Amino acid sequence: NILGGELSFDLQYNLIAISLGVIGFFGIVLMIISYQLGEATKIAWFEYFELISSYGYQVIVFQQLPDLWSIIGVLLIITGAILPLLEQIYLYRQESLYPASVVHSETE
Repeated sequence: NILGGELSFDLQYNLIAISLGVIGFFGIVLMIISYQLGEATKIAWFEYFELISSYGYQVIVFQQLPDLWSIIGVLLIITGAILPLLEQIYLYRQESLYPASVVHSETE
């Protein structure tokens, strides 16, 4: 096998595999519901976090450090998550400086 050892499909292994499948299923269902109820730009960073945390899982569980391309990918993912956040901050500040009601009343 891939791990280089003997596989044993005992009760504990089966329970762990089934529970991971059930938890993963409900995680995907909840993510789909969140996309249906919310704005994609505000929800997408959860998926970014999932990708980044998988590298932490790789280091902690498998003691494997990511290679250079993985680090570059993580930096691109972080950049992709920060840009919409900065846009939201900018729009919020613009709205607080120039509320729609004030702008609308001046044009009438």
